[in-house]
Amino acid sequence: MKTLFKFPILIVFFPIALLAQETQLDSIQKLEEVVVTGQYSKQSVKKSVYEVKVITNTIIQQNAANNLADLLNQNLNIQIIPNAQTGKSQVSLFGLDGQYIKVLMDGIPMVSDEGFGNNIDLTQINLDDIEQIEIVEGAMGVEYGANAVTGIINLISKKSAKNKMDFNFSVQEETLGNEYEWWAKGRHIQTLSISSNISPKFYSSFNFSRNDFAGYFNDRQGKNYIYDDGSRGYEWLPKEQLTGNASLYFKGNKLTAFYKFGMFREMLNYYDQTVTSRYNTDTQQLDKTARDTDFRTLRFSHNLNLNGRSSNNLIYDFSASYQTQKRDSRDYIYDLYTRNADYYDYVEYLNRNTFYSKSTLSNFIQNSKINFQVGAEFNYESGFSAATSTEYSFADVKNEMHNFDLFITSEYRPIEKLAFRPGFRYSFQSFFKNQQAYTLSTKYQIGKKVELRNVVGSAYRTPNYEELFTYFVDNTHNVQGNPDLKTENGFSVFTHLKVDVFDKTNSKMTSQLTFGYLNLENKINLAIVRIDPLEYRYINIDRFKSLEFTLDNKIKVNNFDFKIGLSLLGKSDRFDNATQIDNEYLYKFNGSLSAFYTIEKYNLSLSLTHKLNGKDYEYIEDEDDGENVVYTKVETASYQWTDFSMKKYFLNRSLETTFGVRNIFDVTSLKRSGFGLGGETHGNLGDGLMLGYGRSYFVKLSYNLDIK
Repeated sequence: MKTLFKFPILIVFFPIALLAQETQLDSIQKLEEVVVTGQYSKQSVKKSVYEVKVITNTIIQQNAANNLADLLNQNLNIQIIPNAQTGKSQVSLFGLDGQYIKVLMDGIPMVSDEGFGNNIDLTQINLDDIEQIEIVEGAMGVEYGANAVTGIINLISKKSAKNKMDFNFSVQEETLGNEYEWWAKGRHIQTLSISSNISPKFYSSFNFSRNDFAGYFNDRQGKNYIYDDGSRGYEWLPKEQLTGNASLYFKGNKLTAFYKFGMFREMLNYYDQTVTSRYNTDTQQLDKTARDTDFRTLRFSHNLNLNGRSSNNLIYDFSASYQTQKRDSRDYIYDLYTRNADYYDYVEYLNRNTFYSKSTLSNFIQNSKINFQVGAEFNYESGFSAATSTEYSFADVKNEMHNFDLFITSEYRPIEKLAFRPGFRYSFQSFFKNQQAYTLSTKYQIGKKVELRNVVGSAYRTPNYEELFTYFVDNTHNVQGNPDLKTENGFSVFTHLKVDVFDKTNSKMTSQLTFGYLNLENKINLAIVRIDPLEYRYINIDRFKSLEFTLDNKIKVNNFDFKIGLSLLGKSDRFDNATQIDNEYLYKFNGSLSAFYTIEKYNLSLSLTHKLNGKDYEYIEDEDDGENVVYTKVETASYQWTDFSMKKYFLNRSLETTFGVRNIFDVTSLKRSGFGLGGETHGNLGDGLMLGYGRSYFVKLSYNLDIK
């Protein structure tokens, strides 16, 4: 193992050692929207072969978005799926969950409880030091490896200050529905940021944030409720998040270097609904207690990025990262009369440790028409998963996996307006069969106003710990993982047609039509493999397909920005043991609208975002008839989500105030109804899908001290 571990590291580090010499970096003209995702070097989004969606820091600030879940909720094709009891929010893109989309920080995958780069809890990603967010939809397996099946989300850190030193302190108070009390109810956020241009070559920053989500009661009665009627506790569990990071950026004549340290701590509090009554013979009184649990998450990350240009004009880029995340819990008996707790020790039940490195070389040929890039990537993961860490679990699991990938892409421009980029990646896997991915992207500039992009590519998803190693077998259960699972294989085609309808001095309109197709083979599902006795196992049996049609329009007139988008998403599942629903597409309609207006005279800006999520359909396992599983078609009701905010500056822009309303239409839960395969209604399924805690109001005060 040590030899295998060292060999790829030497290969990845070797180009950096070779190229660390006197160089002169090319200056890059500062453009309105410069992107790095999927590029050989920084360039304008207009020149990118890939269609890159950019969310700027201005949009982040206008929406008072503290974490990624707050921000992406209004994205047209992205759906945020919250879980009230775990406190997590997952992302869904093209009908597939967070296992299929890769989340990166400065091009480096982020560690999570269940993976590396995927299955990220978006509420744990703080945005205080983020300059912009870049989103690419479609298979990105060549550029970013495993699990980039539906696309990637890349967060770009800030690397410069507006002044010699910027100091910012902010507080944000927010209601949860109609619930708010100072500290006791609602959401309370405090943030401190200090950044400095130490010299023309050095930049440093420090950020700290506390996010106190006091829990949403709804019809529950909280922690100190003494009656055993099922009303104790919270509908949305309380949690406190502490986030800290520090970074150092160097930009010299020889290279640029960026190091970022990150720390995250979350405390999630679970309060049992059951209240136990017991007569205490010592005190001759009735004791009332509850058995509660605290869940703690700790994450640390060290990320390093280096890039530059050698004396023979080769461009190199190198990234390395060590990240660790663990979860532990402690049970305790809570006395409801004395309000004292008898704590047990913390027990670690899940951890992930990852080492990652990636190196690329490009610009081998000094020719404006052709360029190519070669790269190597190494990833090592070790983990521990205890019996309480998954939905189905019985035995503790320890394991490690690693992969070493080689990839190559080429960019050919036979004429200035036409570009081709083919690519191929081969992955040497320690635990799975070796994998490969390919891509072919094209961009054609038709005149001055029309851009046509087409991206064809593949990507694969490796099974996660739960799918591989679950073992829950007793007298009444038999649920098992499968170490022999194959990777899932995805293939997608995306075509983007963008037209500059008009572009004048004070006004501009751009329209974009997108068609997307995604096919996923060997999809993993928890399936019945034996009827008597009943036995479940994760196996590769399913296939998933989706179709997407999207129309986006952007209009800018003076200080007014307006966006309107429409999309139609079709999803098709094939279940191995339910051939009667094969190839049926279930369609969902989405619409989005956003308006942003700035009144410079009064230092005031207004923002309105609205998203219509149409009815959603899916098939879920209903029952078995002794031979095949019967699936029920489920309809989830449509809903509208609207946010409004207003920002105003005072005291020569040193004091910033933001007032806003989230979820104006007061969405809480969605009704779900089941239909048989013949179309007959089976009534409501459970209590519906929890989505939000109602209309909420927030106020944010931010003080900026700038030292010139």
